[in-house]
Amino acid sequence: MSEPSESPNDVVAHALAEQMAAALARGSGRARWLRDPPSVAMLALGELVAGRFAVERFVARGGMGEIYLALDRERGRRMAIKTVLSTQGDDVRAIRRLIREVGLASRVRHPNVCRVHGAGIHATSSRDVVHFMVMDFVDGPSLRAWRRAAEPSVSRALQVARQILLGLDAVHTAGLIHGDLKSDNVLIEDDAGDPRAILVDFGLSLRLDGSERPTGVMRSGSFGYMAPEQLAGGAIAAHTDIFSFGVVLFELLTGELPYPLAEGAGPPAQWREGEGARAPVFPACHDGLPSGVAALVARCLHHEPAERFASARETLEALEALAARETAP
Repeated sequence: MSEPSESPNDVVAHALAEQMAAALARGSGRARWLRDPPSVAMLALGELVAGRFAVERFVARGGMGEIYLALDRERGRRMAIKTVLSTQGDDVRAIRRLIREVGLASRVRHPNVCRVHGAGIHATSSRDVVHFMVMDFVDGPSLRAWRRAAEPSVSRALQVARQILLGLDAVHTAGLIHGDLKSDNVLIEDDAGDPRAILVDFGLSLRLDGSERPTGVMRSGSFGYMAPEQLAGGAIAAHTDIFSFGVVLFELLTGELPYPLAEGAGPPAQWREGEGARAPVFPACHDGLPSGVAALVARCLHHEPAERFASARETLEALEALAARETAP
């Protein structure tokens, strides 16, 4: 994808940002859909969002919003539009989370991170108000779906893992913690068998300098990928993302989570039982993994944050050293 020349915040006009701030100040009463979330897509096929983005199709709905593919008529390129879903009484907070996500995510520019351009507000034909953000459209499946379909070799899986770390390093370098790294938040663009991993979704990100503490929704995450300290509501840092990366790498290599979820999809039982230091066991069919891979995964998944790699950069260096040893004559 070619890089636009302008800054990431000028895709949506300043007037739209001012309207969003005004709507936020007025509260929830101005936006009917926020009080009564719709059961159908909020944007219609062909609808022109903010006078600029022509909706081409509905893509997906998640817990926090809906995704649409839209044509940016000013640049002639396709973009993703993410709208806010909200529940009764949570509308203002949902909009604030959207504004915050745009502000944090727009700081990161890297080929392995989905670029976020800006936010805006749109009145639909039924006079409902929709708050949205604009980002690059990634034409590919989630890492989980790609792994299931492609059944990548170990070398290809490690290549994708390296790209994830490159993206995560860019996030850390920008002064952020991703906070919700998982296989569904990594998308794969696969051009003629050459996959490119792209990190998405900064809705739970925090600043790396420790100036923020996870509260409310930002204490959330995805069971099975969350580090023990994150599950406990404690302080999180770059090594929290490293734990999540370790889960993703194990899943990428095996198709399974290293620690099965508890009954009812709750946190893995060992976190509640104090067994987190136990290294994950690779299935017997993966006995042929390169030497060092299991140890690298185990270090990423250590129960004690101080025993993990300190950053994505350090993890990347360890992975590349491992690959170099495997290819040495």
